[in-house]
Amino acid sequence: MRRTDGARGLAEVYGRITIVQDDRIRVEEDEGGRGYLFVVRKRAASLDELEQWRDGRVRVRVRYIGEPDAGAIAEEVQVVE
Repeated sequence: MRRTDGARGLAEVYGRITIVQDDRIRVEEDEGGRGYLFVVRKRAASLDELEQWRDGRVRVRVRYIGEPDAGAIAEEVQVVE
């Protein structure tokens, strides 16, 4: 589900990381299963964290700027319960 975080103007999506490649990730949303591609901003999350979250099928929230699949920048990647 894509939403906008009004406080910072960032769009957000909730789901699980399915692919990690260098500074890029693919997140499959919870509802509908659509995949979104992002470039992860430095210090938003480490490569080790991203790989652990992918391997553990951990649910994450990605807050981003831009259009997914067209160079969107993941400003924040956080684990959610």
